[in-house]
Amino acid sequence: MTKTRIPTRLSISAAIHSEFFRNRWNTADLQCTDSKKGQWFLVETNYDHWKSDKDKRRKMAEKALRKIGQKAMTHKNMLWILSLHPVENK
Repeated sequence: MTKTRIPTRLSISAAIHSEFFRNRWNTADLQCTDSKKGQWFLVETNYDHWKSDKDKRRKMAEKALRKIGQKAMTHKNMLWILSLHPVENK
């Protein structure tokens, strides 16, 4: 793997969504969706997922996504989730 000058976050999305978190030397963490375990989404905020969040945006977004469910997800529902407080970070 190529070295980088700074820590990097790379999101790749298709049928399976993956997020690679790199330090300068290698992959520091990898997070992927797993539909067999019911994990059909990943919520990204300004905080690393392995550290405690300083606000409730991630938890609120995850709660709303679970409530709506994958089969009922629409653009309208996604915009609703993004407009929720504190998800919409004004």
